[in-house]
Amino acid sequence: MHRWRFACAVTGYTKHEILIASHIVPWRHANNIERLDVHNGILLSPVYDALFDQHLISFENNGKIILPRAARQRL
Repeated sequence: MHRWRFACAVTGYTKHEILIASHIVPWRHANNIERLDVHNGILLSPVYDALFDQHLISFENNGKIILPRAARQRL
């Protein structure tokens, strides 16, 4: 949570009671070093966490959202 300044990486929302610290490399696939690495996490609001878990969005290292090509074409 400290790395993301207690705010959603996408929206900046700060109500920490609902924010979710999500692993980038999923816990079940991560080694012990990755599981404890603060750079293997991203802080998200529930909607963005669900999209991320379903591989419908991704993120750059700085937290900037990456939309799939099909979604970008609709914008």
